[in-house]
Amino acid sequence: MRNADAAMYYVKENGRHKYHFYTRELTTTAYDRVILETDLKKALGTDQILVYYQPQISLKTKKITGVEALVRWQHPELGLLQPKQFLAVAEQCDLINTIGETVLAIACKQIVKWKNLGLPIETVAVNIAGNQIHHSKLVEIVDNILQQTKCKTEWLELEITEDFILKKTQQAISTLQQLRDLGV
Repeated sequence: MRNADAAMYYVKENGRHKYHFYTRELTTTAYDRVILETDLKKALGTDQILVYYQPQISLKTKKITGVEALVRWQHPELGLLQPKQFLAVAEQCDLINTIGETVLAIACKQIVKWKNLGLPIETVAVNIAGNQIHHSKLVEIVDNILQQTKCKTEWLELEITEDFILKKTQQAISTLQQLRDLGV
């Protein structure tokens, strides 16, 4: 039953309406995913979630005007992991909201530091996962982080994937309007 279950989940993750025979690789993959999920839960309680910043440059002035916050995971055994190596697992095990809050808080603290140093960075852009928009308290969370970090709303840009907006238009519009009303 366990092997059939592993094959069924493989099909669900890879397009549905198909079939797949069980292989030992499926057990290995499932085991690796469980280990990664467990490690990710531990990572959130430590400083393993990192934020790197990609500059945004004005084509007119050729100067940095803003930055985009990019999440990374400094895994104690696997090294520096890119988002594609862990964000899907985070979405499946409902950790994406916590990771999103962590990245948002780190990015807001950082832009406040840069502004206090007089650096000419206008904004920090932070990606928001579709699951975060589903979160009924997203606007409240953003507002709280802005207040705690003393980050001005005009310094923060939230980026959301277009495909999510197209799939969940009404909910997305409502949440985005509330965020716009905050000044973000």
